[in-house]
Amino acid sequence: MRSLPFPLLLGLSAAFLPTAAADDWPQWLGPQRDGVYRENGVTTDFSKTPPKELWRVPVGGGYAGPAVAGGRVFVPDFVLEDGEFPENQFSNPDLAGRERVLCLDAETGETLWEYAPQVTYKIQYPAGPRVTPTVEAERSGFGLPGGRVYFLGAMGDLVCLNAATGEKMWGYNVTEKFGSVVPQWGFASHPLVDGENLYVIAGPADGPLLCVNKTTGELKWKACTAEDECGYAPPAMYESGDKRMVLAWTAESVNAVDPATGEVFWSVPAAVKFNMSIAHPIRAVVEGEEYLYCMSTDPQAVVMLKLADDPTAEPEVAWRGDAQTGMDGVMNTPVYAATVGEHGLLFSPARNGVYVAADPLTGEQVAEDRQFFDSSNNWGTIFTTPLGDSADAYFAVETGELQSGSLSAEGAEVNGSAKLLEPTQIAGNRRVLWVHPAYAMRSVFWRNDRELVRADLAK
Repeated sequence: MRSLPFPLLLGLSAAFLPTAAADDWPQWLGPQRDGVYRENGVTTDFSKTPPKELWRVPVGGGYAGPAVAGGRVFVPDFVLEDGEFPENQFSNPDLAGRERVLCLDAETGETLWEYAPQVTYKIQYPAGPRVTPTVEAERSGFGLPGGRVYFLGAMGDLVCLNAATGEKMWGYNVTEKFGSVVPQWGFASHPLVDGENLYVIAGPADGPLLCVNKTTGELKWKACTAEDECGYAPPAMYESGDKRMVLAWTAESVNAVDPATGEVFWSVPAAVKFNMSIAHPIRAVVEGEEYLYCMSTDPQAVVMLKLADDPTAEPEVAWRGDAQTGMDGVMNTPVYAATVGEHGLLFSPARNGVYVAADPLTGEQVAEDRQFFDSSNNWGTIFTTPLGDSADAYFAVETGELQSGSLSAEGAEVNGSAKLLEPTQIAGNRRVLWVHPAYAMRSVFWRNDRELVRADLAK
């Protein structure tokens, strides 16, 4: 394995949860919402120190990864009232069941509480919820009394739960309250908490980006526009100097929004086929200039924006994607590694299952790595998680394998692999696992449609 120490600039200056412990993973993409695992003392080579299973418990269906906070695991699922999930993911059946949020003891896997309202799914790919809960815990020592869990269900149920008991503190359905349209594949925007505000992209055509009071759920403002569906991306907080803005990629445009007022600072067209905006824009600092990379399943919608000295001013479009430019990943968020290659490199699997490294200044694909799949897989998915500020990384592959290795100018170098789960979800002609793991307590927490596993990653 090649080891190339460097700082990794991934994602954005995150909306920190100031009460989250260093070894927690309290929301989608971790404590800083940038997909980096910073805990010390974990293995970087599974061939020498493979993950050791600590427990495995049954769960229902779902695409939503777990959150880990305060010694607890929070994972959503969907349990059918009767029958089985359809083999045809485009059949749009009415499926009655319970969309749950489960709270488990992280040490034992024991269920501590569950929130389980009745819901009828009327979406395609109906295996379960898409959204990782966002956990905000008020600490004295570290307990969860007063802590809150925020969750958005696939059919639009936005709720705030007591983290200690699962009691519903407030909640409503966004389609009923705001006139939102349920996306073809269900709501998928992971809630973002910042100060007293909760942001989520789940609003109607005249305001897909919603800002509500995190304590009461009361609407403060809505922003941006969309023709019909809001898309599938989460909001992200961007900070540079004294400037702060919420980034929202709707199905039609990338937008920078004042987090206090909802004023749209700028909007760049980036319409996506089938409304499939999924990954949020990630930050890349190249030769002192700041860029935002927006990756889509549609090569024509991929765009790299060069920010002005004042990031709230209109950005320059550095380049747009095509079949040979950038990356057209699907379920994963791309990674920017700052000092691999001349200008740093962007990393992500492309929709054909090839792991790609691309030049951030031009979008040129400089490496294609085919080691993760036996053959070309349409929409092949790998969740890449860098380990702190090193080149080491974990790769959670849709086959249910967690792999260790590193990022390099040739793509990804893998030094070990562990099969933790069976892929249970259906995509085309194969089974897949399209769920981002959580990393906390020197462990990985990962689920499919049948079980949730915790495996030890300590050296």
